[in-house]
Amino acid sequence: AGKGFYFAESITKADEYTQPEDGSVDGLRCVLVCRVVIGRAQVCAAVQPTDQYKQKLEDSVLKEGTYDSVMMDRERCRGTFREFAVYDAARCLPLFVVWYERRTD
Repeated sequence: AGKGFYFAESITKADEYTQPEDGSVDGLRCVLVCRVVIGRAQVCAAVQPTDQYKQKLEDSVLKEGTYDSVMMDRERCRGTFREFAVYDAARCLPLFVVWYERRTD
């Protein structure tokens, strides 16, 4: 995790980062549904990116200004979900707060 704001296209991926409000296993969880301006994304499809590579991706946005965001393409390299990191709060517009409970049945 770096200095950015992190988003996922899938609620399943977002759910992996949640924790129950009350600390219990089956308590309520919360996610934000946001509109995010990705702009020109630097793509990372590495299965296990090194810390040095992660820093290079972040620098391509923050220092060099070549890209507006970073896309971790886990869909391509692992068959799961894509994640996005943006580094400017003005690119993120929260639309809804969603409270939910995980169900396993």
